[in-house]
Amino acid sequence: MTNFKYCLLIGSIIFFAACKSTKKTTAPSPPVTVKPQEKPVEQPTKTVVIPSKINIALLLPLELKSTLALDTTDAEIKSSTLNNLQFYEGFILAVDSIRKTGKQVNVATYDSDIDSMSFINLLYKRDVMASDYIVCAANSNYVPAASMVAQKHNNKILFVQPVMQNNVVKENKDAWLALPANYTQSSLMASHLATSYPTAKFSIIFRDTGREKTWAGFFNDELKKAGATDVQTKLYSKAFVDSLPLTINKSKPNVFLIPSSDEAFVSPLLTKLNDAGAPNTIAAGLPTWETFESVDFSSYKNLKTLYFTSTFIDENNFSVKNFQKCFYKNYHTLPVFNAYLGFDMALFLSNLQFKSDAGIKSVLNYNFEQTFPASGFENRFISIVGIEDYKVVKKN
Repeated sequence: MTNFKYCLLIGSIIFFAACKSTKKTTAPSPPVTVKPQEKPVEQPTKTVVIPSKINIALLLPLELKSTLALDTTDAEIKSSTLNNLQFYEGFILAVDSIRKTGKQVNVATYDSDIDSMSFINLLYKRDVMASDYIVCAANSNYVPAASMVAQKHNNKILFVQPVMQNNVVKENKDAWLALPANYTQSSLMASHLATSYPTAKFSIIFRDTGREKTWAGFFNDELKKAGATDVQTKLYSKAFVDSLPLTINKSKPNVFLIPSSDEAFVSPLLTKLNDAGAPNTIAAGLPTWETFESVDFSSYKNLKTLYFTSTFIDENNFSVKNFQKCFYKNYHTLPVFNAYLGFDMALFLSNLQFKSDAGIKSVLNYNFEQTFPASGFENRFISIVGIEDYKVVKKN
């Protein structure tokens, strides 16, 4: 009996073992750990620091030693000295107006009418080196040295006298030219003529002198660069002048470009062109034509005359009239161009430094551009003017 129970127990074990499922049981997956999302790191915003004041060093050839001498009975003040004095007066007029808006403007003025070595030493003066901007009107031969010293001491420098070429802004990214360089003005004039008279026949008349020959070649290249296709240079001679009526193309505009400042040469040549009596004849010249006294541009009935200038003042402009009144009230004389330029350059530097408009209107037009990549800035604005009905008329 005992053996029977033992056998029955063994059989039950074998039976249940045979009925057990052969499917493997999968182990439970470990719980997924969710990584907490990181907050984006906020980049610190760059704060633009606007200066609270501006320090300006004015270097102007005022010839104070001679003009303020005790005995000036026989002294003759140069026109250039008066121009620089009016630049100073216009500049200070703007500074006074800016100060009334709450801005702090400090100006240190020095007479730069000195020899080259003394001029360089002047640039090393403490107040000059500590200035934010140097405003310089000096001998054009001093310009490269002045720019180099200013660049060395991290001074921004604005040149207000005319220069022949714009190399200084090419070499110094912190330099400004308040007036376009002579070559820049001529290039802009050539571009204006080529654009305004795309189908014209261009004749550049010059004499065999170094200066006129150089400018004739430059205008020839610039006109072609600007898209003019019919361009010729003509060496002046009596035979050429006598044949003018025959050389004029009556089916399209004829532009005679005369790169001469000699009034005695230009005047009879303009008369010859006018007497040719051909329609669509234009005579174009240099900024010096503005100072011609014996040439009556309005008397030419068959000839349009144009010249370019960087010193044009629009007498009908409301801001110009206001400036004239204010200048006369303060200095008891009428302003010349340099007074307007001084006023506007003070405003320009103030707006540049404080990164805001002072709310004072400028009186001139100017267009500062980087002439070269990563260069300084040159004012590339000129006025093209003509004489119509006995008035100077701006054409651009």
